Amino acid sequence: MKTLAAIPCHDEGLAIGSVVLKARKYVDEVLVVDDGSTDDTVEVARAAGAVVVSHGVGVPGSDSKER
Repeated sequence: MKTLAAIPCHDEGLAIGSVVLKARKYVDEVLVVDDGSTDDTVEVARAAGAVVVSHGVGVPGSDSKER
């Protein structure tokens, strides 16, 4: 059995790398769910070893503010 950490984020390029690296110590796979970031969040998360899924900006029920 594998474990997964799912991390929702939006414009977290400065922090997401360290969050992914720390999470990888405890789980088999890290999934970052990006909410339409305009910074380097996606690239940083992938470089840290996460699988990244982008679902677009302002999806109902997401954490981001509507734009």
